[in-house]
Amino acid sequence: MTVPNKPDAIFPACFPDINGQLYLRGHVTLSPVPAVGGGMLAILPKNSKGDCACTPLPDPNTMDNNVIATTTALAYPRDTPNKPDVCIVRLLISMFMPVDVNLDLVVNQTDFNLVEDSPYYNFNLNASSTCPQAQDGTRVCGRADVNGDGFVNQLDQTSIAQSADYKAGTRIPCGGVYATAFSCGSTRSSPLVPAVDISLDSIVYFNNDGVFGAETPLSKRSADASATQSLLVDFEHLHGELLDTRSDVTRQLATVSTKVATVDTEVTAVRAEVEHVDSKVAAVDSKFDTELSTVRSEVRKVESKFGAKFDQHEQALRRSQPVTQREMLMGASVAGGVVIMSGVLVYFMAKRR
Repeated sequence: MTVPNKPDAIFPACFPDINGQLYLRGHVTLSPVPAVGGGMLAILPKNSKGDCACTPLPDPNTMDNNVIATTTALAYPRDTPNKPDVCIVRLLISMFMPVDVNLDLVVNQTDFNLVEDSPYYNFNLNASSTCPQAQDGTRVCGRADVNGDGFVNQLDQTSIAQSADYKAGTRIPCGGVYATAFSCGSTRSSPLVPAVDISLDSIVYFNNDGVFGAETPLSKRSADASATQSLLVDFEHLHGELLDTRSDVTRQLATVSTKVATVDTEVTAVRAEVEHVDSKVAAVDSKFDTELSTVRSEVRKVESKFGAKFDQHEQALRRSQPVTQREMLMGASVAGGVVIMSGVLVYFMAKRR
């Protein structure tokens, strides 16, 4: 028994009211679905007082207060997965489950062995039934015929194995809900694929048939108690809806937190990349400053050397040339030096860009 992994899936639950009327809710997926018979869908719980409030209790010294109900399920055939078959599911709601062969309210290895120990057990699935035949033609095999097909064989043991953890032992002190048959699509047979969303939401029944119920005189006190009980039931319903809403909000907050964490990671990565680029730019600037300082030093050396030679040359010209020619040569030399310096500065400015 599994609960569908869907946002709207809910676990099986039951709610009794003050009149002994029971309401089931929940969606269950049964996988696999036995070819014959069915499987246990849910185990009815005890309340806070230890009572089986959701169980249709049998009358004294009897076992006849079994509730038979029907519900729906979906089956998605492999050849037409987009066109689900609608299945009618026949349910048994009882304190005594078919898989509990010895009726000790525990499904365990003993129940599994009782099937094989039955005098009507046959290992061959194709063999004829050896169970006694009633007047109406049906086979009476006893509780060892778990799936109710008129045979006692391995299919009955499979029904036990698929309904409960019989090796560890599964306690069912209040009974449960058992799917006894499936009728799906046009074939009206059990599906070869899982039965999805078996709905328990529409199941309503009474926990007793009222035949042996004692009369209770009406009184104002009992009426007040009934009203109080009704309010408590309504409060329990509202509390369940509040828990569902809180679960939805928690799930949405988890999604938002995941997205925020992803964005933070991306921002951290971008910041690291920016810091890496900034470090490269700083290194380039440092290198440029070093080279510029070197160039400036070289320029100063050239200026100093050029100035010394210029002074020597000017003195020589003054001694050998007229004033006018010396002035012209001096102007030409200065202009040439300016051009050279301008070219050097322009070169390094262009290199920096």
